[in-house]
Amino acid sequence: MCRPWARKYPERGVCPRCRHEAHLNTDGLCKPCLTAIRAEEDAEWALGLEEARPRPVQLTVGGTYGDRSVSSRPLRRPTKNGLSVGVEWWTKLRKQRADPAGPPVLEARVHGQIPLFTVPRVLGDATVSAIVGRPVAG
Repeated sequence: MCRPWARKYPERGVCPRCRHEAHLNTDGLCKPCLTAIRAEEDAEWALGLEEARPRPVQLTVGGTYGDRSVSSRPLRRPTKNGLSVGVEWWTKLRKQRADPAGPPVLEARVHGQIPLFTVPRVLGDATVSAIVGRPVAG
């Protein structure tokens, strides 16, 4: 927990994205979720869509100091007509929904993600049948 975050956002509640109790900002989200939304390019949560489902919590190690692309600043910014989310999130959402292949199986959640511990893995019948006919990219 970051003390400046807790001072800036003293309201506590259950974050709707990760379902953990934390200090919530003006978007109603906790600091780790705001960072994850940007790192994972989670357009559904960035836009605050009703159909956005809770996400699993993952250990995330920050990038370069001062890299604001994955910061925890609020998603919605004040405008003349109220609060607004950037247009780039709508573009990302359209691209994500237009992907005909569906969600990849065993996809890394964040670009460049590596396991903390190596664990021997065995693919189950359901996973094998889900990927058996897919073309291999690259």
